Amino acid sequence: MEPLPDLLDPPVPEDELGRVRRVGVEIELTHLDVEAIAATVANLFGGAVTRETDYLSRVVTDLGTFRVEADLALLQRIGRAREQQGGEQGALAAARDALASLAELVAPFEVVTPPVPYPSLPMLDDLVAALRARGGQGTREGFLQALALQLNPQVPSEEPGSIHAHLRAYAALEPWLRMRREVDVTRRILPFVDAYPVAYAERLLERGSPPDLPELVDEYLRYNATRNRSLDMLPLFSLLAPRRVAAAVVDDRINPRPTFHYRLPDSRVGDARWRVTDEWHHWLVVERVAATPRLLDELARGYLDTLSGRSGSTMHAMWPPRCEQILQRWRYGLAGAATGDEPRPAA
Repeated sequence: MEPLPDLLDPPVPEDELGRVRRVGVEIELTHLDVEAIAATVANLFGGAVTRETDYLSRVVTDLGTFRVEADLALLQRIGRAREQQGGEQGALAAARDALASLAELVAPFEVVTPPVPYPSLPMLDDLVAALRARGGQGTREGFLQALALQLNPQVPSEEPGSIHAHLRAYAALEPWLRMRREVDVTRRILPFVDAYPVAYAERLLERGSPPDLPELVDEYLRYNATRNRSLDMLPLFSLLAPRRVAAAVVDDRINPRPTFHYRLPDSRVGDARWRVTDEWHHWLVVERVAATPRLLDELARGYLDTLSGRSGSTMHAMWPPRCEQILQRWRYGLAGAATGDEPRPAA
């Protein structure tokens, strides 16, 4: 496979108010605790650390506030209990601390960045390198470590037509992205980054004209009333249609915000070749396909043709190489990106 062009710019670099679009990033890792991760962030970006519990700290920097935490609800409860005046004492406290020690062996830790302007993403590559230098590890350095790198790019537009185009592009590209990024087997087995049901992808790709927002949200919820999707739309739809989402999904972890929630990539902190910007480059293929109607339509036709008469598992094996051929012919939709011209297939 050809490497993707090393470009950071999305096809729509600014939001609807003319501001540079921002991206929030969540990096899971092991072998470093909250204190070590927070100190690394502060040393790199010149911030001040505020410790809230043993398992939660915040680091205020010029980029914004980073949150560093143990990504396990049990440890968060234990951390809060330790901070309470007059909390458990004696044998009960000892049992709690023993449980915490066991939980720390399996719990991932996480650094959640503030939304940063997308041109600043290489600074997060520097953060990953600093965490790795202190001993941080990712998915591939431990047995059954299902660690993620999650991107939260601000949507270029909250209009249904734009959202629908990005959903169609992602549905067509998702099997290719899994192949291209070689998603870790543990994360593929667990449900956290499930693909959209084939029936939903088929409906998206059959429909070229966008629905209105209520229909768009209702259709999504009919098939995806869960956070466990590799592209989770619940944060965005909770912002745009809160009552519809609340009626279908009860989950207090949903944080309404004007972003896509791209959960597919592995966190590979321990791999010196891996960068946050690698995952951004792959996400940009989704945005460029969404912004290129002729390429999107060709991919949709190819997906549906490959699916015809076949099971979903067979289609998912057959489609990625064909998708790769189409994308290579179009140069991954990146030609003309700097000028805003619609990409054209290579001669």
